Amino acid sequence: MKKIIIILFLTLLLVSCGITDFEMPSWDVELTSIPLMNEDFPASDLEGENIIIEDGNLIALVEDQLEETTPELSKIIVDSTPIVPVLSNIPVEIRFEIQSINTNTSFRIIEGSFESGQMNVEYTGEVNDFQVLHIVFNQLITEEDEIFTLALKPNDFTDNLYIIELAGLTLIDQEIDGEFWLIDIEVEAETSGGIGEDLGAVQLTIDDELFFSEFTGFIDDVQTLDSETDVEIEYPSNIENAVILAEISMYFDVYNKIGFEFELMGDLVAYRDGVAIDTIKITDGPDNDLADVDFSIHACHPDSAEALTHIEIIDNERVNQMLRKMPDNIAFLNPTYKVSNLDENVPGFVSNQHTIRSDYRIEIPLRASFHDDFLIYPDQVYEVEISEDNQDLIDERVNNASIEVEVLNDFPMGGVLDLFVSSQELSADADSLALAELQFLGYDIQVSELNQSYEIELSKEDFNLFLNEKVFMRTRVRFFNSDGFVAILLEDNLSVKGQLNISIKVD
Repeated sequence: MKKIIIILFLTLLLVSCGITDFEMPSWDVELTSIPLMNEDFPASDLEGENIIIEDGNLIALVEDQLEETTPELSKIIVDSTPIVPVLSNIPVEIRFEIQSINTNTSFRIIEGSFESGQMNVEYTGEVNDFQVLHIVFNQLITEEDEIFTLALKPNDFTDNLYIIELAGLTLIDQEIDGEFWLIDIEVEAETSGGIGEDLGAVQLTIDDELFFSEFTGFIDDVQTLDSETDVEIEYPSNIENAVILAEISMYFDVYNKIGFEFELMGDLVAYRDGVAIDTIKITDGPDNDLADVDFSIHACHPDSAEALTHIEIIDNERVNQMLRKMPDNIAFLNPTYKVSNLDENVPGFVSNQHTIRSDYRIEIPLRASFHDDFLIYPDQVYEVEISEDNQDLIDERVNNASIEVEVLNDFPMGGVLDLFVSSQELSADADSLALAELQFLGYDIQVSELNQSYEIELSKEDFNLFLNEKVFMRTRVRFFNSDGFVAILLEDNLSVKGQLNISIKVD
């Protein structure tokens, strides 16, 4: 009877209880697994191809070297065609007067060795009337150190013309008459007939350029071109409006192996986006934009290997004016060396082995005055890949999300940081950044040794942007007014870190 009562009790108990489905527990989990950016912008990173560091300070250095060149100082075109009467068995002497056909150029040559050139001997008459035509050039010396003498027979002429190759001959000790140099010439026709018979004439001409392998003398107004050169400069976008540079310097080092003093001339042309924005003319006339700078190049001493001329243009307002326009290319066009020593007492010297070379550089110390009304766009674009797993988490389980940004600024002025996030790649310009789906503007960058943190809350619509396979981020900086010029130092650094913090629901 007792057992029956216990069974009935258990049966009633089971009938009175209802069993429902099992429910899993749920909770929120903070997940910070998607780094967006972690970049340092140290001032030391600016050191590169065109920038050097000296004494802990940064100097932007634009530098290039012109190739060594040998100026064509020894080129002349003769403007003289003397005609010498030819008499049988009687020598006739004349003075062969030679000058440059270029009226702006004059030579007084003390001594010169011809590298190339020709002199024409044209006989006007019947060449068979003589047996030998003797011509003596008293100031032309052969390689054997003898006076250059011709003994021409009729069959040496072609159509009454004989050509003298001047290469290897040296012109010495000729008399000088003003701006001309003179050669004493004797012409005599050897015949079997009488004495003093008129046989015709010899005309001497030089129709083309003469080149000397070396010569010593005086020159007036001769110019020679060097190779042109240009240097690319890269700046952060829009920096030309954000700063005014200070203490810009320009240097020319000219290595001259030639025994003439020169004037360096040329055009410094600044370009931006392929368009010339400024030109500095370096001339020897009233158009010289740097008239207060001496561009004289020292002559090389005969006992020296070369002469170095160092030209400094330090904090020149005209140079500052050009480079404050932030050109992306500076070209040195028409680099020219001009020589004029005709009125001097000491002759110069040159050979085809002598060269002249220029190095020039522009130093831009990173001392600048910053304005607070203009923006600087760093070149860096951050490309963040969102994995499929993270996309699924964001799509299905995210409760909330935020972007956390940490900034550490050692630079000597504060500013404002703007952050842009987009599903499309962004360019460094205002129009492109305006298309970014997420724009977070106006975060202060204080000068501080401590990190500054910013928490940017995202709405559901905002973090849907991270459902894309790639997300692009870009920053923009607007520095505050520096209240005068400040120096950017080697240890200065701007650190920006960013990460996407998401809170997901876990079942």
